[in-house]
Amino acid sequence: MNFEDSLGRILREGLCVGCGSCIASCPLGCLEYADGKPVLIGDCSSCGVCSRVCPRYESSVGEIERFIFGRERISSEKFGVYRKVYIARTRLREVRMRCQDGGVVTTLLLHAMEDGLIDGAIVSGFDENEPLRAVPMLAKSNDEILSSAGTRYAYSPNLLALRDAVSHNCRKIAFVGVPCQIEALRMIQILPVKRYAERLVFAIGLFCSGCFLYDGLAGMIRDLLRLDPNDALKVRIKGEIAVFTVHGDERHISIRDAKRYFRRCNLTCTDFSAELADISAGGIGLKGWTITVLRSSFGERIFDDAASKGLLEVKDADEETIRLLIRVSRRKRRIGMSNLRRLGHS
Repeated sequence: MNFEDSLGRILREGLCVGCGSCIASCPLGCLEYADGKPVLIGDCSSCGVCSRVCPRYESSVGEIERFIFGRERISSEKFGVYRKVYIARTRLREVRMRCQDGGVVTTLLLHAMEDGLIDGAIVSGFDENEPLRAVPMLAKSNDEILSSAGTRYAYSPNLLALRDAVSHNCRKIAFVGVPCQIEALRMIQILPVKRYAERLVFAIGLFCSGCFLYDGLAGMIRDLLRLDPNDALKVRIKGEIAVFTVHGDERHISIRDAKRYFRRCNLTCTDFSAELADISAGGIGLKGWTITVLRSSFGERIFDDAASKGLLEVKDADEETIRLLIRVSRRKRRIGMSNLRRLGHS
């Protein structure tokens, strides 16, 4: 099946998440990333690879769970397969100075790099000219990992950096991304697209309730705050949107007012907590700490090793934290499934 007959429908119905898996995996290089989605720029051979790595075409969560965890989730696992749930924060001063919440993701990447578990990490970085624009980045050193710390709310198609990992001959990579990217990454492994699948060591998923394209984020700041987007140093979403400026002040936008600037595909996403990652992380309901969900045996092992070496301060997640995680996960799944049914998708 060719690109137009398969993913063309996904694009026409506004279901494309812009993850870039089809572009990174196309064996002929006939797809290009433009305006947050794939564009056909060459002759398609109808190989079908693009549709088989797309998280919105015919993905099977159960198949991916069996592939990654050796089993499907049970009824009590309301936010996916997991082994442990902790709240944690970094003990590394250089990470605390840069991180958004508890700095767990950055600390785990530094630990993996120091121990030789990985020789590269795919993350999102900052655009030098537009600080709020997120860009895919291959981090090959501790300094590069540290430079990527913090949360970006503009979508970054991190899967495109898989090509950089190959061109830089990285043999052992960690991948950090939002739920749709983790799902696509797992489909790349299952197919497999060998040049990527054989290099992946582990994947860290980021909690995601929604995000912006850069133009949407910049437009919201211009329209609602009358502020130049380049004067915004940092954005934080905790019940409302806080924008920290170069002028030293903090401005606020309600989620209700911001909704029209969000990406349309957010409405049909059903995964909040990156349920197919080895480790999932996010800061909902907390300040200075990260909710950390250990899902795979490898994810648990690397987290426990980092904690045993004094890199992380760790506490068991309390019942309130678990209830919040279940509630937010259920809400996103309910809204996403409702919108998918409305569009004629199961």
